[in-house]
Amino acid sequence: MSQQTPEAVIIQRTIAAPPEKVFAAWTDPGLLAQWWGPPGTHVTSVEIDLQINGRYRIGLQQPNQDIYFVNGTYQLIQPPEKLIFTWHWEQPSMDIGQSLVTIEIRRHGPHSTLTLTHAQLPQPARASHRQGWQGILHNLATFLNQPPLTEQLPINNK
Repeated sequence: MSQQTPEAVIIQRTIAAPPEKVFAAWTDPGLLAQWWGPPGTHVTSVEIDLQINGRYRIGLQQPNQDIYFVNGTYQLIQPPEKLIFTWHWEQPSMDIGQSLVTIEIRRHGPHSTLTLTHAQLPQPARASHRQGWQGILHNLATFLNQPPLTEQLPINNK
């Protein structure tokens, strides 16, 4: 008996930074807070427990909207090449169940090629998540090409 699984959203992007910097941007809460989220979104909090089965939680807010949270657990951590984590929206109105995000980073000369795969994503959520990830990866590329901000955010790095 074969079982159908939801297709994945796969996005690849070249980033003008070495893999070590790209990986740190995904795993250091102070760095992640400076670029995460689609354009127009403000990160309100970041919690990262960077270990296998460690949890993360990110608070996001768009103008004149409530704060919404995404959370999950780290399944694989291989600096600076690979990061796999579960993905779950906390708000019932956004709940699509648990899915899986894989970040693969490969050195490409002085740059990195990042491949993001968001698997186990139901069909109705794919278009919005693809758009969101495209904006997030654009923010990441822009962030890594600018000096870091000094804004202090509520961050919990366990």
